[in-house]
Amino acid sequence: LGPQRQAEWYVRDVLLAHAYRFPFISLTLLYDAGNSYNGSFWGATGLCQRFPLLYPKPSYVAVATATRVLDCVTLRREVPTGSNCVYALDFARADGKSVYPLWTARGTCALTLTLKGAPRVDVVDLYGRTRSLAATGGKLSLTAGGAVQYVVTSGTLVGLTCGRRTYPDDQPPAGFTVADTMAD
Repeated sequence: LGPQRQAEWYVRDVLLAHAYRFPFISLTLLYDAGNSYNGSFWGATGLCQRFPLLYPKPSYVAVATATRVLDCVTLRREVPTGSNCVYALDFARADGKSVYPLWTARGTCALTLTLKGAPRVDVVDLYGRTRSLAATGGKLSLTAGGAVQYVVTSGTLVGLTCGRRTYPDDQPPAGFTVADTMAD
């Protein structure tokens, strides 16, 4: 999978476990297996590299961010997106704010969020970087991708509209040519 996709998928697993109201969310090992399993599909599943280094992997930071942003949340609903592969959840936080995780199964999607009572929102990316955005006229434009981003607000998400979809990872590399079209 690679470290980036592993981080993305672990956080999606956390969100789906919350959505299904799991009482315990257990993702993975704290660190990779330290024996011959490490070279297999099952061995590199930890949040940190194997012993003795134990360096944190991107998934460590992504899961820590999910834990921080989703601390003491209660699921209110799955937000309808009008798409079978664009996801949004609605959580109430203990601090009185709402958090809306957004992501796509694949590619990117332009989103327009309609918010009520929220002139500004904080958008937290997969690794915890936060940016504050203004909701102009109650509307906020974002681009959702494979990595979850969290919209944290004191307002309410009234609606969400999906726009243009792109699939940048599916494009052939520059200079790609077909060696044999197999047409004859």
